[in-house]
Amino acid sequence: MRNHRVVVAALVAALTVTGVTGCESESGAEPGSGSGDGKKSSADGNSGQALTFDLFLGDKMDFVDYAVRAMTAKCMSGAGFPQLQQAGNKQYNGFSAMLIIDRAKFRGFANEEEARTVGFGQGQDAEPAPVVSSDPSFDKALKECDQKSDAALSKDSRAVLDAYGDLGNQLSGGLAVWIRKSVPAAMETQLDCLGKSGFTVKDRALYLRQPYNVQQFGVPAGKLDGTPYDWAPTKKRGTVEVGPAKPALKYLPSGKESELAVAWFRCDQESGRVEKLLEGAHQVEAEVVATNQDKLAELNPKIEAIAKKAAQLVGKA
Repeated sequence: MRNHRVVVAALVAALTVTGVTGCESESGAEPGSGSGDGKKSSADGNSGQALTFDLFLGDKMDFVDYAVRAMTAKCMSGAGFPQLQQAGNKQYNGFSAMLIIDRAKFRGFANEEEARTVGFGQGQDAEPAPVVSSDPSFDKALKECDQKSDAALSKDSRAVLDAYGDLGNQLSGGLAVWIRKSVPAAMETQLDCLGKSGFTVKDRALYLRQPYNVQQFGVPAGKLDGTPYDWAPTKKRGTVEVGPAKPALKYLPSGKESELAVAWFRCDQESGRVEKLLEGAHQVEAEVVATNQDKLAELNPKIEAIAKKAAQLVGKA
């Protein structure tokens, strides 16, 4: 099931086209424009480009997800269930964010000010209103409308999108294997440096198995700048509930957490930890893309065509 943000039978619907998980921040790009994440799209998966994750059309996948949810919501309204349209829709950066390689991926800060104000926590992203179904009729109609939305794209759109999602998992999986080995090794020097500033972990071996778990330094966590989202549905049988939209809330680090983050940044500057990890990650990126270049060349034109059709269907062409 797609990311309709519908809870059916008390189970949260899985993320969009193929169940790939990823960041769900709102895209600032025009839907279907192919520029939401700054990537250069390639219709044939090569076109003389460098072997980078830019060849993976994650922005197109995210737009198709958005468009299909829009079509399904319209279909559901026609079937007597207006709740999805009432809840609203947005384009998520799920696929387009899953292959980004940047400083944040390795808990690197741009400067001391960013370290001090951002810390290690995570803010709350804005989300459209959730829809919770306890109505079998709604669930049945949703399944039928999903199938109609797929068919409107093309007869084989589901198979193509699933195959491309699997390809995305292969690309990210290849990088993840390297990260699991390289990040703990790089943290050895980081822990030594942080210790000089008075920040130590109780169990070094445990921390290296779970790097970036800064709670092990014993610093108090920060908080959200506002009231955490706490709406809960009644889940009364036969009802379809629409909750309030979730507002965006900034994360505010604690004072001690900010001190740790500044020390962390200074240690990174001293050791070059982040730069070394970025260099290694880009080397692995090229290897993984080279291994899957034929699949990208085969599937990219199909994804382009599906995204173009989706844009026409929702009036975004």
